[in-house]
Amino acid sequence: MTKVPVTGRLTRAEADFQSRVAVARRTGGDRLVVVCDAGVRLPTSFLAVERQAPSAQWQFEGLSPVAAVAVGLLGCAAALGVAMPADQADFLADPPCRLELSPEGVVIVTPVAAVATHPLLGSTMAHAWIEGLVPVAVIVDLGSIQHLTSVVIAWQLQLLQNCRPAPFSVRNANPGVTTQLKQLRLDYLMALG
Repeated sequence: MTKVPVTGRLTRAEADFQSRVAVARRTGGDRLVVVCDAGVRLPTSFLAVERQAPSAQWQFEGLSPVAAVAVGLLGCAAALGVAMPADQADFLADPPCRLELSPEGVVIVTPVAAVATHPLLGSTMAHAWIEGLVPVAVIVDLGSIQHLTSVVIAWQLQLLQNCRPAPFSVRNANPGVTTQLKQLRLDYLMALG
């Protein structure tokens, strides 16, 4: 077992992380413990690759609750040895949205059909989970939404703000929802498609 200390964002620009992992593999084998500080944001490109074919037996220590929840919602917790925060069990059992991760690391957010009345949509974790990631891009799929409420729009704007600088877009919005977004001039903040 080899411990790899990590601080800040794990991005491609931080080649130091990749080199530390490579050295750890050579010296310590396939079991890697990544010791994180509270501000670590995991790149979704890394998560996408490791979820498909883990290159090591991972364990993350000290990962922030928002990053742990994000990893859990993306279905990567088991592959990366990430423990879920006990105080977020209700949120993880019934989140207001479902997440998918493309092979390229794009996060696809699909709100549940009754998202406007979902009891956890107003919780901080409903939008804070993305602060634990460095996404390649974020796509919100509004195919199941017939009408936007102010609460859903506020949630979208919080996701948009928290995922920066990643590109943010909306897809599968019906004509009425697209009109709502344009009337609010949100098409200047997010791509509509």
